[in-house]
Amino acid sequence: MAIRIGILLLLAAASPARAGNWPAYRGPTADGHAGGTGLPLLWSESRNVRWKRPIHDKGWSSPVVWGNQVWLSTARDDGKQMFVICVDRETGRIVYDRKLFDVANPRSIEQYNSYASPSPVIEAGRV
Repeated sequence: MAIRIGILLLLAAASPARAGNWPAYRGPTADGHAGGTGLPLLWSESRNVRWKRPIHDKGWSSPVVWGNQVWLSTARDDGKQMFVICVDRETGRIVYDRKLFDVANPRSIEQYNSYASPSPVIEAGRV
């Protein structure tokens, strides 16, 4: 969860006017580069942080951004339930928290990974 929150903090610190949509893993041009300028290079518990939001369970995916929505995935530690969460980019308020799947027999994962490894993909009106 600490990694996920760190990613959300970075996204939250960037102004929506400066940072565009980030619709998939590695961004709009699939190279991991943000096109904005003046983005923060350093952050901490209090520096360049707009908001913090605990996220339930465990995730390892990259969040995606469309407009004012930040979408991410999370899953139970045992892999038997998977969720998608939408957070308001400006306030950090959770807009949606939905269970997507029940998994009867989850496959094994590496010890440092989680069952919520697939990153969401987003476009206008669809996640």
